[in-house]
Amino acid sequence: MRKKVAFYTLGCKLNFSETSTIARQFVQEGFDRVDFTDEADIYVINTCSVTENADKRFKTIVKQAQNKNPHAFIAAVGLPGTAGFVAELHVMIGSFKHWGWIVLVLSFGVIISATYAVRTIKQLFTGPSNASMKNIEDLKTIEVLAAAVLVSMILVFGFYPAPLLDLITPTITNFVSATQLAH
Repeated sequence: MRKKVAFYTLGCKLNFSETSTIARQFVQEGFDRVDFTDEADIYVINTCSVTENADKRFKTIVKQAQNKNPHAFIAAVGLPGTAGFVAELHVMIGSFKHWGWIVLVLSFGVIISATYAVRTIKQLFTGPSNASMKNIEDLKTIEVLAAAVLVSMILVFGFYPAPLLDLITPTITNFVSATQLAH
């Protein structure tokens, strides 16, 4: 009897694309893809649970999978933070070639939503200004250098993710093979 795998995706277009890629690999390894509401041997949940609501939804989905099959493997995958913006940027670049300046005008919506997201995250993490914090030193040179390296890597792999995707392909293949052997 062939093993069954079910997928659930929360998040942006990149998450749906990643889920499709992972699903194809499972099917190529001989799994039957079933609906998430059906009993499966493996449940893959792809999410960018950055907000509290998304995190609550994610936890609900995990519980649903556990209730369907308490012995199933449950894999949670996803990249919080930059995944949505990178996916939107790739969609805009690809769309610009076909629709031109219309995409440029429509991309202001992405810029406005990114600005809103950054502003919201800032308020969540820093809150209102506190007068007692004014005497804290700024970043030292080594700290700025470390941050610059991280930002550079985010930008490089955001625009050219192929090396990272090539790195995870063997792991996904091993995971699929291991789950076949375990059941």
